[in-house]
Amino acid sequence: MIVDLPDWLKAAAPESSIFSARNEEVTRPPEPSAAETPDWIKNFQQAADVSASQPEEPVSETGEVSPFENAPAFTPDFSSESSDLFAEMPDWLSNAVEPTSSANVSPSSTPTPITNEDALAPSDLPTWVQAMRPVEPGGIPQALYSSDQTLESRGALAGLQGVLPAAPGFTPTSKPKSYSIKLQTSDEQMAHAEILEQILAAEASPVPIESLPSLGASRGLRWFLAILFTLVALVTLSMRTQVFRLPFAAPNQVREAQAVVKSIPENSPLLVVFDYEPSRAGEMEAISAPLFDMLNNPRLTFLATNETGATLAERFAAGSLSGSTYLNLGYLSGGQLGIRAFVQDPTRIAPVDIHSQPAWTSTMLQGVTAINQFAAIILVTDNAEAARIWVEQTQGIRSVTPIPFIVVSSAQAAPMIEPYYESGQVSGVVPGLYGGALFEQYNAGLPGTARIYWDAYSIGMLLAVVLLLGGGLWNFVLGLRERSTVKGAE
Repeated sequence: MIVDLPDWLKAAAPESSIFSARNEEVTRPPEPSAAETPDWIKNFQQAADVSASQPEEPVSETGEVSPFENAPAFTPDFSSESSDLFAEMPDWLSNAVEPTSSANVSPSSTPTPITNEDALAPSDLPTWVQAMRPVEPGGIPQALYSSDQTLESRGALAGLQGVLPAAPGFTPTSKPKSYSIKLQTSDEQMAHAEILEQILAAEASPVPIESLPSLGASRGLRWFLAILFTLVALVTLSMRTQVFRLPFAAPNQVREAQAVVKSIPENSPLLVVFDYEPSRAGEMEAISAPLFDMLNNPRLTFLATNETGATLAERFAAGSLSGSTYLNLGYLSGGQLGIRAFVQDPTRIAPVDIHSQPAWTSTMLQGVTAINQFAAIILVTDNAEAARIWVEQTQGIRSVTPIPFIVVSSAQAAPMIEPYYESGQVSGVVPGLYGGALFEQYNAGLPGTARIYWDAYSIGMLLAVVLLLGGGLWNFVLGLRERSTVKGAE
């Protein structure tokens, strides 16, 4: 295969090269004829010939012809004219590019070779840089390392010295040393551990509850006491004895209640509220009877806030108030809300009586359409909560129009109603059988029910005190006996 070399490659090849001999032998192919040349190439060649035959010197913007426009890009040597180019160049650039010619080359212009003397001396390097040099076997100066550091010869840290602090006598191994997990304890420590285990076991172990062997005796004792009190009360009531004297020192709340009852005018409308349990009927009727007996022909209107209150009101009217006229509005439901609604509008909340007859058009409630038109309000109750509700719900109306408010309470509820009297929200309080007995004395001993109950009540209270003291003394003796038995056993 014959290769036609380009001119630039022929010029670069030496004369003795094989390319020269071969090029002479190579027969050039005939150039293409003019007929075969395209028109656009012919036009391009003609334009190039014209531009070559008429050279034009380029003119700068200022109108001067630049002497460097037609100069060759590279010249073999610098002439005197071209040396003027470096006249205004900086020193560092003129020193870097010195104009020399191939004919005038002085020995001083040759570059100076670089020797080891020009390099930085090893003593000038910082210590930390010298320590970072690569380590070659046997080439580590021992003076650079302290005597207590060890050179790592294997593993990932091979070739480094003093990286990991090593304990004296420590020999690195691939397998960690095994240690025994058995706790080394002395006999004293084992004894203390056993005591601790016993304490913890005693804390977690259930303690059986000792049964009371005297349960049957206690039940029999309760039955005995109940029968004893019942027999004493029945015998005292049947004999109608008057051994014990009636009370005569009346407290302030009883005197205030008596004054209110005496100040009520004749034929005045009164609202009587019954709110107690049937089991308290005997006590509540004995307390209320002397109070109602002192009234001067009142017009009584009964209202019950307890489910059995309406029936208890009928029973009371048939017994202690026999022959008196009254109106029973029946049971008022709703609790506190019902009481509040009745106080605000009684004609709408309780329009009829227990016989389903219009109540507020009867002669008993003639001229009464609001709660503040009653001459007084009397509450008969054995519940302090019921007293609180009635006092609070009527306080607003009674503050505008003063209405006397009397509470007839049982003995157990009286202490909790006392604060309402002390604060002035209640006009008077009749506490238990004690207050009923005082009212009977103010009423010339009528109707006498409190006097009949007084002896039975007094004997029962005396018997209860004797049994309490006797039971306490008996328990004290049994306790001393048990203690003496325990001390003798020890």
